[in-house]
Amino acid sequence: QESQYGWVFNTPVDPLVLCLPDYFNIIKHPMDLGTIRKKLDAGGYVALDAVADDIRLTFNNAMQYNTPGTEVYPVAEEMLRMFETMFIACKERIKNDPEA
Repeated sequence: QESQYGWVFNTPVDPLVLCLPDYFNIIKHPMDLGTIRKKLDAGGYVALDAVADDIRLTFNNAMQYNTPGTEVYPVAEEMLRMFETMFIACKERIKNDPEA
């Protein structure tokens, strides 16, 4: 979310506002970081991997809908890469110290 373009992942995609009439034909399971945050705050996740799956879905959807030449694709790709690096480190820390 700290990326210059990271804000685009904070709210659900609005195909009407963004003039993306085919969005729901291509993206079958929309997800965004704001929805994930709300679900986290409401206790809607029971496993760390479920949160990770939704975060991956957010960035994978962006890369599925946007082509590599667009501004969004490389940002989603980089944010996914950064997330995976941090997630691996987090899981390793939990494995080594369950109280972490």
